[in-house]
Amino acid sequence: MKVLQVEIFGRGGLTHYVYNLSRALAEKGVEVTVATAADYELDERTASLPPGVHIEKVMSRLGWRLRGRLPYRLLRFLKGLEFIWDAVAVRRLADRFQPDIVHIHCTNAIIIWLMGIVRGGHRNMVFTAHDIVPPEKQPIHRPIYRWIYRLAGRIIVHSELDRRRLQREFAVEPDRMCVVPHGDYSFFETPRTTWDGDAARQALGISPDAEVALFFGFIREYKGLDSLMDVWPEVAAERPKAKLVVAGDPARLSSVRFQEFRRQAISLGAVHHFRYIPFDDVPKYFAAADILALPYREISQSGVLLLAMSVGLPVVATRVGAFPEVIEDGTSGILVTPNSPSELRDAIVRALEDPELRRRLAEGAQSRVLNAYSWEQVAKHTIGLFEELCGSESRRVNA
Repeated sequence: MKVLQVEIFGRGGLTHYVYNLSRALAEKGVEVTVATAADYELDERTASLPPGVHIEKVMSRLGWRLRGRLPYRLLRFLKGLEFIWDAVAVRRLADRFQPDIVHIHCTNAIIIWLMGIVRGGHRNMVFTAHDIVPPEKQPIHRPIYRWIYRLAGRIIVHSELDRRRLQREFAVEPDRMCVVPHGDYSFFETPRTTWDGDAARQALGISPDAEVALFFGFIREYKGLDSLMDVWPEVAAERPKAKLVVAGDPARLSSVRFQEFRRQAISLGAVHHFRYIPFDDVPKYFAAADILALPYREISQSGVLLLAMSVGLPVVATRVGAFPEVIEDGTSGILVTPNSPSELRDAIVRALEDPELRRRLAEGAQSRVLNAYSWEQVAKHTIGLFEELCGSESRRVNA
């Protein structure tokens, strides 16, 4: 079987997801070509991929060269124009590779249109809805997602919650949906193997005896960083050695909102790195932390959650989206009511003050993730879906 995987970013959690999925598929005999961006951040890891995986860096060449040189809004406009070139590049790659399945992980509507309509391959097109509709998208985007969900031959979601949402909000037929768990992120070397905790803290300017809570990942309004910073003075009042670390790219925030976050982080004495954290630097932050805080207001699924659980960093998260499907409260993490400052504060304080609790949560999280969210299982489910789709297409052609 030949599969074309399409992701436009070249860096970040979705890129890591496609890398791991492609590797697992190839280990089961699937020939995989990955269409990705020119500045692919996992270049150094491609040598360890099985022979059946081919990385084609055909997209986002202009955005790569201009990143950091232009204002974000202008860069977004230019990248919007570049989507057309990206779509043509992917179409040409598909014509050359002739895949049995086109598996898309992004919402570049032009790519989907070219692959699904012009190429006539929509019946063998699989779309993974990593978010049913990203929380930051405006209502005007919903018709685009509705169109995507109608066009794809099959749709993969990562939770039962998202499956129900697809059926309720977009009237997707049950036989076109498949729940495939998000895979683990154990391909990050265990942070405390690559980084000594004290050395990681020294590199971040943190005292060795601090009690560190980490907020990590792209900074978005729906992720509730403001809620975390609002309760932090109360956390610090109860745990004087508590230290907040905030690390992530704020690119989609307005300049006004970004400055508000920055001023508040400074006032709290938080270590704040408002920028994209490259792949090789990620372990440092997780090695330095005692807990990860995910005070989200809404979400479908979170790669950061799976990363923390994979490497054994205890998690305090809100009871939103698919989090309750992944976290067993009190065993593999701590769940709190969203928009409840007192619960968030108390859970963070409890985790920071109790090393034994953190140890139990870390062990429970790693056990759960590596058993239920292994890439071998993800690949097995995904291949089953691909085979089913190829079989239904064959039956349709022969009818």
